[in-house]
Amino acid sequence: VAVSYLKVRPSGLGTPAQDAAIQKWFALLASRVREYFDAEVVRLGADHENNHLYWAGLAVAAEEVANNDQGGFQWGITAYRMGLDAIQPDGSLPAEMNRAQMALHYHLYALAPLIMLAELGEVNGLDLYAEDNGAIHRLVNFCIAGLEDPTLLQKRTGVAQVVTLPYAGGDIGWAVPYVRRFPNAQLSALIAKAPWVRYTTWGGAPPD
Repeated sequence: VAVSYLKVRPSGLGTPAQDAAIQKWFALLASRVREYFDAEVVRLGADHENNHLYWAGLAVAAEEVANNDQGGFQWGITAYRMGLDAIQPDGSLPAEMNRAQMALHYHLYALAPLIMLAELGEVNGLDLYAEDNGAIHRLVNFCIAGLEDPTLLQKRTGVAQVVTLPYAGGDIGWAVPYVRRFPNAQLSALIAKAPWVRYTTWGGAPPD
């Protein structure tokens, strides 16, 4: 919702009172998300060890951009960096690899908020794509390989991957902002074949 708000706020259609009410609600919700995940850090196998944290990081970072709150923005960036730390040398994510037949899906699902956090970093003066020796690109390359040949993950998990063709927004919506910065023929071809690239969790089309 915060991403959607950031896309429509420049229209000026919202009144100052409406903007204040929206931002107050955002701040309340973001504080509850942060409290939950900060508590989860002390529990083994908790939500902070998989894509849930990355989505929380994106939600909080987007909310704090809307509210111009650097503290919350940094919390989201910390979630991003924890995601980078989880990326293996081959580009895989252990928590998402454990998803059996849904391993490819969850790698793609985990990558989406990480790309968006990197994008928020870019427009706020942080080159997050370059951090940890460009770890995010290893994850991207792993996902591209899986999209092109899901049997690669089948060999790792021991089960056939659930795949719906052609790939659409929920699979490759993240690729739209990525290829703007890092041209990639394989991703561009997948985007061209997609019936749509809208991403529900981003509130529709990938933002510019």
